[in-house]
Amino acid sequence: MSSELGYVDVDGKKLYYKVEGRGPPILMTTYAGTTTFERIFSSQLRESVQLILLDQGGIEGQSEPRPIEEITMDLFMKEIEAVRQVLHLDKLAILGHSACVPIALEYAIRYPSRISHLIMTPNTGPKYDPAYSREHQTKHWEKYASKERKMQLEKNLKELGDISFFDDFGRAYVAYGPRFWIDPYFDSSHLWEGITLNGKAVEHVLQNVYEGYDATPYLSEIKCPVLLIGGLYDFSCPPSLWDGYKDGFSDCTYVLFEDSGHNPMYEIPEKFDKLLIDWINTH
Repeated sequence: MSSELGYVDVDGKKLYYKVEGRGPPILMTTYAGTTTFERIFSSQLRESVQLILLDQGGIEGQSEPRPIEEITMDLFMKEIEAVRQVLHLDKLAILGHSACVPIALEYAIRYPSRISHLIMTPNTGPKYDPAYSREHQTKHWEKYASKERKMQLEKNLKELGDISFFDDFGRAYVAYGPRFWIDPYFDSSHLWEGITLNGKAVEHVLQNVYEGYDATPYLSEIKCPVLLIGGLYDFSCPPSLWDGYKDGFSDCTYVLFEDSGHNPMYEIPEKFDKLLIDWINTH
């Protein structure tokens, strides 16, 4: 498996990027660094596609740090464009996962001639609206969460105490595991080992950069093929967040995995990899 890493200047700061694998290029949008993506996607996938990872906004600390107020959606767009150009790619596929999807959607809207495919794995939906998300999370939790799952979450949160995602993203993610994984007892701490995110920057992205973000009026303008993936046991980003919006795309393939939660690429890698590879090679 081939691998390349480097830095590119964006507005006077060095942006870290890493390229792994071979095949069609897929850039992963993220406000949370590269390491977790390196860990949750399989080595087998990298035999068929080229994964492009970058520390957008320098939030994991791989890129040169920058003042939080400089982290904007415009900056995220510039970073993707800088990496696309330094890698000499006319077009590339964009993958947005979880709360990183607004960055992917925005790039597809702003740069339609430079995106070949848009891939959205379990995510926050087409608009970033905490109240809208909570409503869907509550309904999905009540419908599909077992008594054991609810009890395990309660136990985890009691042990977590007052620590929030902005205080310690990895530790909070592990505690909220029953909302993310099909196995409510799964311990994901190994995925976060050695990772320290800038909590203030994460908070800034979610509360300021994403504030009021709504791509729903522009979905019909996205003409590239779209792959939209959901997980039935994803209680953080339930599939219903896309209800009434999937048909807004001109070319959308929707797949709901009934045997995974928020991270099918890690929980059911063979099935996820086959879907992604087959789809990108036929669209």
